[in-house]
Amino acid sequence: MMILLLDAGNTRLKWATIESNANPLSQSPPELSNQGSVNYQWSSLAGQLDNALKQISDSPASLSQILLSNVAGPRLESALEIWLKGYLRSRRADTQSRASTISSSTLLDDKSQVKENAGLTIDKVTAQTTAFGVANAYDEPSQLGADRWAALVAARHFCAGPACIIDSGTALTVDLISKEGQHAGGLILPGITLMTAALVENTDAIQAGKQGQLTVFEVHSTEDAVKAGVHAAILGAITHVLAEAREKWGVEPQCVVTGGNAGSLKTGLPESSRHDPDWVLKGLAVIAGINRQG
Repeated sequence: MMILLLDAGNTRLKWATIESNANPLSQSPPELSNQGSVNYQWSSLAGQLDNALKQISDSPASLSQILLSNVAGPRLESALEIWLKGYLRSRRADTQSRASTISSSTLLDDKSQVKENAGLTIDKVTAQTTAFGVANAYDEPSQLGADRWAALVAARHFCAGPACIIDSGTALTVDLISKEGQHAGGLILPGITLMTAALVENTDAIQAGKQGQLTVFEVHSTEDAVKAGVHAAILGAITHVLAEAREKWGVEPQCVVTGGNAGSLKTGLPESSRHDPDWVLKGLAVIAGINRQG
């Protein structure tokens, strides 16, 4: 049996599976399998997800749980529900077709799995006041995005001390968590692509080039100036947060960088920074494991 983890961002869905018996309290992140990702095609989303998740549907191992972090909205959730119905139908049909060719004990196991699958639903992660070793800083805990919550849970379990989680996607979020698990708040600002687009769309004679990391001394065109400016603005925001953390805690938190544009932040951050594109999925794995233990 396996657990399906789904990280639905603003423009992309990522997924992975873990074994159902994975130890959620291990100090090492769980091994992720069957990983994949897809950028949304909203006009044909249900069919797109059916094709994208085919490796899950065709796996001989059955799903015991599905955990979803969703900031993409109800349309994505509805498409996933359609995929789940198809998955359950295919599992029932597969057991029926195998009934005449397999042993009675194997058939009994198959039917038991189908019965367990019949109650399978998509469990949606929402931020809580206090759970999984993390205390939420928000007055309204559910306003904290599910992806940010899962990332904080991962930091609580896999970082030895205070951490600064930087998720560079459509938006860029920066969250602090103390070594005791207290969420210390954070920032949300436009991501690299959004910030660049704002300049291009609202300023005459400015065009965007490829994203890059340029210092002020490497600027030789307007495009270069945009790249360098966006990069400096984002690094400046992160540096500001780190300075506040040092003043508050007396130590610098470990940076964990994740998200689709994380590669653009490989320079300018502390050398101890940890780059992990699957950080949210690993947080979901911890949540799934602890929930199963009750």
